[in-house]
Amino acid sequence: MKKRTISRLMQERLPDVQNSGVYFFRGDFDWVLRGVVLEYVPRGVYIWDFVFPLFDLKGPNLLYSERVADGAFVGKEQMSEAELVDHVLGLPEAVNAFGAKEVMSISDFRQYLGQSNALLNAHGQLIQAAATILAGHPAEAASMLDGLGSKLHPSDIESWGRLRAALATGPEAAIGLLEQRRVENLHAFEQGDC
Repeated sequence: MKKRTISRLMQERLPDVQNSGVYFFRGDFDWVLRGVVLEYVPRGVYIWDFVFPLFDLKGPNLLYSERVADGAFVGKEQMSEAELVDHVLGLPEAVNAFGAKEVMSISDFRQYLGQSNALLNAHGQLIQAAATILAGHPAEAASMLDGLGSKLHPSDIESWGRLRAALATGPEAAIGLLEQRRVENLHAFEQGDC
């Protein structure tokens, strides 16, 4: 399967979709990217239902995404590039991602997160607290952050401390930190660094 051909065909079929390597997401996003990821492996490609909060303090990852329910793997010789694009765009997850009238809001993301497996991960809980700040509930977010310290992976401690300290200064400082992270994550997608 030729990645460039698949990418070109996806762009032709969905001109408003942005492409960052294997990530295809709606171009009208605000704080949350929504779309599909094509994970290329030697035997073929896995298809993911992609959700990513741009305020994630770790950077681009698939913690909030899941492989599609049906038809998640397509073997290398199983379909042509055009057939693969047809398959991907016909999946219910892709139809939901690209066909929704509105972008995924912070409120939508919080609801989505509450129903996902991401909250089984302490990093997901950290990002839940960040989303709660953006939703305008700083006291609730502070309580979430206070209960997280001992659960976090050592790689998350610095981000947790920065967010907690910013929130202690005031919600505006915490939102500023998350806005900075949004810019950095967008830059990673624009540069294809993910």
